[in-house]
Amino acid sequence: MDLEEVGLFPGVPFPAFFEIEGGPVKDAAGKFKARTVLGAAGSKDQPIWLDITP
Repeated sequence: MDLEEVGLFPGVPFPAFFEIEGGPVKDAAGKFKARTVLGAAGSKDQPIWLDITP
């Protein structure tokens, strides 16, 4: 992904939040049942601020 193309420029801080997802939970037939979230950082209401170093 080209960072400038998505609006992220080196040296300019930006708010972010993300989740780290593991393998999905499946039923006996192998159909998807639920996501497995292993961890998270920030939220939509309380993001963390990141800065891409030039």
